[in-house]
Amino acid sequence: MGEIIAQILTKTSGACVMNTDKKLFLLDVDNIQGYIFDTNKLRTIIGASWIIDHINAADDGNTLELLKKNGFGSTIDDIRKHKDFIYSSGGNTKIIFDSFEKAQKFETAITYAYARYEIPVTTYIQTVDDTDFINKTLIPAETALAQKKYSKAFEMDIPASPYFKICELCGKRYASEKSRKSVVCNICKVRYDKGGKKTRLFPDYTFVTNMEKMRLRSDMVALVVMDGNRIGEKIAGLDSIEKLQEFAAALESIIKDAFDLSLDRTFPDEKSACSFGSIRPLIMGGDDLCFIIDAANALNFVNTFTQEIAGQSQNQNGPFGRQGVQFSTGILFAKRNYPFNFAYRIAHSLLRSAKRYSREHKDCSAVDFHFLLTSSGDEIEKVRENEYRYGDHFLTAKPYLASELDSLRTAAVNLRLLSKNKIKSMRKILRLGRYQSTVELLKYAIRMDQAERKKYRDLLNSFGWRKHKGEHFWRTRLLDLAELTDMVRR
Repeated sequence: MGEIIAQILTKTSGACVMNTDKKLFLLDVDNIQGYIFDTNKLRTIIGASWIIDHINAADDGNTLELLKKNGFGSTIDDIRKHKDFIYSSGGNTKIIFDSFEKAQKFETAITYAYARYEIPVTTYIQTVDDTDFINKTLIPAETALAQKKYSKAFEMDIPASPYFKICELCGKRYASEKSRKSVVCNICKVRYDKGGKKTRLFPDYTFVTNMEKMRLRSDMVALVVMDGNRIGEKIAGLDSIEKLQEFAAALESIIKDAFDLSLDRTFPDEKSACSFGSIRPLIMGGDDLCFIIDAANALNFVNTFTQEIAGQSQNQNGPFGRQGVQFSTGILFAKRNYPFNFAYRIAHSLLRSAKRYSREHKDCSAVDFHFLLTSSGDEIEKVRENEYRYGDHFLTAKPYLASELDSLRTAAVNLRLLSKNKIKSMRKILRLGRYQSTVELLKYAIRMDQAERKKYRDLLNSFGWRKHKGEHFWRTRLLDLAELTDMVRR
């Protein structure tokens, strides 16, 4: 009877039983972005992100506390330096246990810790093959975990009783109590309360939790989503658990350092006061980053961050290789009151576009951005097809390599030779096609002095219509510059 029960438990946890005691335990939070961005209340979003990060990676969080009880060490440093502790951050956990029973006991406890906040997770237990841990244990286990995760049948719980009110924050669960002026559910109340907690990576800094209190140069904010390029392939190239542990620890360290340095260079006054009103981190775990920032500072911050993290990680003998860590970035510029759940979906589609462009350019850091001028919530591929394409003409050259951002920002500043009305009219003029639009734009130079005329013509020559080899479309970067003129500093 005991053997039958053990077999059933093994199957339900996705275990692979072999004649080895050591087991690799994997955990991945399901649809982490969907959980965080299922509301438009900034503080509730921050709280949802904090809860996941706290359970997953905080010194006093559930994961490390449970490992302490499992004999991984009496202090946090002991646990993090333990030979069987690989990684726990960004909604992912990788740990080796010396028996299946210990792995399964940990699985039960940590799954319950997430379930308390209605956070769904997928777990998998794999027998360790010491001959080649990365290729014979880790990669097969991650493949099996992904298959298990994406084959789940998710049930949609839609409250429909006419006798109960629905939570005004998430719109999904039954409201249980009145909090201030809102009727909310238990989960959203907890998330809202946790939204006032300090950020784990920057406990000495204070960030705003109310969108209305953000310091913005205009009424525009930028939602920035970033992800490391080819991180999985870099891990696959490692040849030991020790190098994997080094890789994971070094990655979080350089991301934290690069982000901190970018805060210093972009917002020096706020950094000196340790209080930030122009930027708010939302997700910082592993190589996934998401934050909102004053629109006028978004490109400068992203450019500083990508340059700094590449510089810190470029070492042929280091864990990241000669190219270092490169990031792809999606930036959505929108009004501060635009719904977060729609904004994140568009920003994530921009990230996908940047990643595709990065793969076409030797995995260098790439950036795609979009200015949301309408209430449309369509993903970027559909928007570009409907609003930027006219026959064989595309009114944009996005995405860009991150290395092009400085020249792009400088050109956008130089375009201010024109009045705001003339810059605004460029969208209409460029729709006339490359010949007629060029003639119309050259007319703007008639009343300029010689120096201004030369600078303006250089802009038209460098950023005007181009058709690259192998492409079927004519593209121009002039509209990209026009969109950026209000979002860059002189």
